[in-house]
Amino acid sequence: MEGKLILVLIIFRISMASADCDSLPVIENTHNDAGGAGPYASGTVVKFECKLGFNPVGTSKVYKCSGNEWVDGNLKCEKIYCTYVKTPDNGRVVNTPTNEVGTSINFVCNEGYDMNGASNMVCRTDGQWSPKSPPKCQIKMCGEFGSIQHASVFQNIINSVKNGYGSIVEVTCNTNYILKGSPSVMCQANGTWGDKPTCEQSQCPSYPGLNSSCIKHAEPAGNFFYIFCREDVPVTRTGPDATECISGKWDNTEMACYCNCKVEADTNLVSLKNAINGGYIDHTETLDWSCKMGSTKVTTSARDCYDGNVIKPVCKSKETPVTVKYKPVTDENGSTDNPPQRTTAKPLPQESTPVGTIVGGILGGIAVILAIVGVIWCKKKKGNHEAGNVSGKKAMFTNGFVPGKRKMVSVKISDGSVPGKRKMTSV
Repeated sequence: MEGKLILVLIIFRISMASADCDSLPVIENTHNDAGGAGPYASGTVVKFECKLGFNPVGTSKVYKCSGNEWVDGNLKCEKIYCTYVKTPDNGRVVNTPTNEVGTSINFVCNEGYDMNGASNMVCRTDGQWSPKSPPKCQIKMCGEFGSIQHASVFQNIINSVKNGYGSIVEVTCNTNYILKGSPSVMCQANGTWGDKPTCEQSQCPSYPGLNSSCIKHAEPAGNFFYIFCREDVPVTRTGPDATECISGKWDNTEMACYCNCKVEADTNLVSLKNAINGGYIDHTETLDWSCKMGSTKVTTSARDCYDGNVIKPVCKSKETPVTVKYKPVTDENGSTDNPPQRTTAKPLPQESTPVGTIVGGILGGIAVILAIVGVIWCKKKKGNHEAGNVSGKKAMFTNGFVPGKRKMVSVKISDGSVPGKRKMTSV
């Protein structure tokens, strides 16, 4: 009996010695073809595969039991992720996807937009999305707005597209027509325009303040009339914010938007005293101005601003005297006549010479020349008169004897004097 027990133990030890691998190697996220639990005899071969959603990494999926260990295999399994998907414009994702295999993304479009494409994408086992691209969200369109009788329409598409969701049409009634309803109509999320207003003939005449120059917008609303002034230029606003048509008459006719006046002037010559705030004065304000030292006013002092118009103030530089020299004139007797030096006015370099000054200068020059010619003529006449008196006196000496007077005689000098010369003698 004891011998049999010893034989069984020996056989068991021999069998145990041949089963060297007790269990399979641990490789996460895999399954294998071992077909059962160990122990595994030496030489046993087991193949491993990655589970769904994992990619195999390594050069061998096969493991072999050699002695008491598994050899040859080096498999790893990494999780598969799909790429990032951009959310469509004017849309959003309503779940929390992980981008792992099997996960999905659910899309919806914002109000006023229709979805073009599938609303759901799934991450496949190969790491690709199905379908490959996300949907698009397209704006809902309302179609053409059309026209409104007795009104003009303008569509504001700054934040939208023409006739698309969110675009607004502004309605302005013609003169003498009153708006019934809202002046702004929007393309709605359901693809239709809001309620359109109408324009009904007003019982009141055209509002008088509409002829002021700095109105940005005038708008009737029911029996009320509004005026909005420009904001890009200085403006004088008059009257209330709105006026009402009562029994065919406006309850206030003072609403207007008058432009202030930009004063243009040569600041080298003109001093502006109340044109401040960029050189402007208010509507109906009188410009306070003067000429700087050394200049005089060319235009009148009164300068009233009316709805952006004001007469330009002008100053003129005072004239600076200059001396005009004349060349001496010599007559035939050798005497000179120097007229007195005259002064004339010469404008400063920055001023142009008036036509009247030029003409006056020419006439003055002609007068001076005529005066010089007259002086020469008078002297010549006087010389001729004196010559006639001398001849008469000579005749008296020749024809009649005047005691005590000298007489001109011709004598011949024999003492060596020069012949032919006259000698004065007393007779």
